Amino acid sequence: MSPNLMKRREALGKMGKIGIAVGVAAAAAAAGTGAYFLYKPPEKPVEVPTTKKEVTITVWTQETPPHRVARQKSIVKMFEAENPGIKVELVPVGWEEVYPKVLSSIAAGNPPDIEFSIPPLTLAAYNAGGIAEVDDIVEEIDQEYKFGPAEKRMAYWDKHYWGVPIFTLVMGVNLRKDISEKVGYPDGPKTWSEYLDFNEKVSKLGKDPLTGNPIYGNFVPSIKHLYGTEILYTIMVNAGARVIADDGKTVVFNSKETIRALEYYKELAKYRPPGSADWGWAEVTAPWETGSLASMYNWSVFITFAARDMPSVAKMQTYIENPVPDSPPSVRGGVTYPYAAWISKKAVEEGKKEACKKFLKFILRPEINGYLCNMEPFFFLPPHDAGIESEAYKSDPLNMEYWHIVETLQKARPYGKLYGFEGPETCKFIGEIEGTDLLALVGQKVALGQMTPEEAAAWGQAEMEKIAAKYR
Repeated sequence: MSPNLMKRREALGKMGKIGIAVGVAAAAAAAGTGAYFLYKPPEKPVEVPTTKKEVTITVWTQETPPHRVARQKSIVKMFEAENPGIKVELVPVGWEEVYPKVLSSIAAGNPPDIEFSIPPLTLAAYNAGGIAEVDDIVEEIDQEYKFGPAEKRMAYWDKHYWGVPIFTLVMGVNLRKDISEKVGYPDGPKTWSEYLDFNEKVSKLGKDPLTGNPIYGNFVPSIKHLYGTEILYTIMVNAGARVIADDGKTVVFNSKETIRALEYYKELAKYRPPGSADWGWAEVTAPWETGSLASMYNWSVFITFAARDMPSVAKMQTYIENPVPDSPPSVRGGVTYPYAAWISKKAVEEGKKEACKKFLKFILRPEINGYLCNMEPFFFLPPHDAGIESEAYKSDPLNMEYWHIVETLQKARPYGKLYGFEGPETCKFIGEIEGTDLLALVGQKVALGQMTPEEAAAWGQAEMEKIAAKYR
C-alpha cells in the first residue's frame, strides 16, 4: 500500500494559511480557524528526580502538511510542559517512504519509539517483528473513555492489541444537498436504485445552477490506485461482499455479492464526467469545489477543503452515509481507517515504555484528542465519544458550522470495515493485496469495459490466490 498512499496524502494534505502559537502557558491556537484551545498544565508538573536521565521518545507521523505538523507539535509542547523529564521528537515521514523506512529501521534495530500508523502498516511492522503488544494501555484507556468497536478490532490480532487508537477516518458520500433536493431527494439517496435515479436526473440538468458549470452525477475512479481500492471496497461492504474469509487465510472475493457490487460500479461509471477515466484524488478536487460534481464517494475532507476555498459552494454540500442495495444482502458501512499508535520492541527494551504510555494517554485525553483531530475539522474523528464531545473538538468554527457532518460520521463509524480485518482472524497477507492495487484493477476493468463483472471477479480471485499461496 505504501507507494499509493503518497498521492492520496498529497491530495488530502492541501495547505491553508495556518497560525499556531504556543505560549509559556502552552496555549495553542487552532489551526487556520482563529479559535483558541487553552490548555492549562497542572499547577505542579510531575516531579522527575534530577539524578534520573531525561528520556527522549521519537514519534513518527505521516500527517505531514505544515498545518497538521504544527498542530501536533503544539501538543508535544503541552505534553513536555506537564512531563519535564520526557522529551518528544516528532518526525514527519511521508507516506511515499514510510513503509520501506519503517521496515528498514526495524531491520537495522533503530525504529521509532512510536509510530502513528494505519492497520496494514501496523501489520507490516508486526510481521517484521518490530512492535510490542500494548494490551495494558488500550484496556486502561478503553475503560475510561470507551474506544469504538472498529478501532479496537483493527488493532487486535493474535490475542493482543498492537496499536493504541488515536483517530479515525470514515468513508461516505459527498453530496450537493441543493441538487439532491432539486431532483427529488431532499435527504439524499438512501439506496442504490435511488442513487442511480439521482444520477440520471442530474445528467438532465446540464449545468450547476449555482456556478453555471457543466454538472455530472458522480465520480468513481478507474485507475490503479488506492483511491479505486477504497471506493470499490466500500461498495462491496454495502453488498455484503468479502475479500477474506473468517479464517484470515481463504480468499472469497469471487462471489455473487462481489459481482453485484461490480455491476453497480459499472452503472455509476456511466454518469461520471467525460475524460475522467484517469482522475485521482487531486483531479476531483476542482470539479467538486466548482460545482461540476453533484456527488462522489470520498472522504469528508473534500468538504473541509471547499469550506476554505469555495465557502459559497461548501454551504450547499453535505455528507451522507453510503447508499445500500434495495434487497438483501444490504449492509450499512464502508471503508474505515482507524489510526493507531504502535510502540516498538526497541523502545520497551530501552525502558521507554512508561514514557510512551504517558504520551499516548496524554493525547487521548478528550480535550487534547479533540484538539489534535481538529488539525483537519470534520475529517479526523476522535476514537472515543469523549473526544467528540470535548469542548476542544466541538468549539472549532468549522466543526460548529458543519456539525451535521460530524454526526453523520459518528453514526457511520461503528459500521466501518477494512479488507483483511473483516472477520475474527486478521489476514496476514492483506498488505500485499492492497499494495498491488488488485481491487482497484478489478474496478478499472469493469468501469472501462475491459471485462464483465463476472470475469473481473474471477480474475481478482485468481490474482489474490497467487498472493495467498506465498503465505501458506
